[in-house]
Amino acid sequence: MRQEGTMRIIIVEDEPEVRSVLRDFVDLYAAERGQECLVESLADPVEALFRISDAPCRYDAILLDVRMPGMRGDDIYQAIDGLDGDLTGRVLFVTGYAHDLIERFRDRPLHLLTKPFTFDAFCRAMDAVLRPSEKG
Repeated sequence: MRQEGTMRIIIVEDEPEVRSVLRDFVDLYAAERGQECLVESLADPVEALFRISDAPCRYDAILLDVRMPGMRGDDIYQAIDGLDGDLTGRVLFVTGYAHDLIERFRDRPLHLLTKPFTFDAFCRAMDAVLRPSEKG
């Protein structure tokens, strides 16, 4: 996680209720750590990909649903990998279909948060994304 400055998170989730919970959890996560945070919440995966492509280094974490209308989260992940392979380490898949991802990306380490999830599980997943060097 950035030691100074503002943490930037983008949430890409088509379900309004889940998007709202994720937004609340991100805000609480940042507040508990004394971190400023700017959050973008998007329902449209295509718009999200345009924003990420426009300035990929802008985001500290990218929270992606997998099954969305218009474009799948795993397709966004593939596109991100084409932009900057290091950026894929900042992706947290939030999904009820983890087995689909594990099967598709067998050779890649993935950050997964399986729906339904608790705040504690969310925090552990965010810690893994934001502090990869501290994983043990």
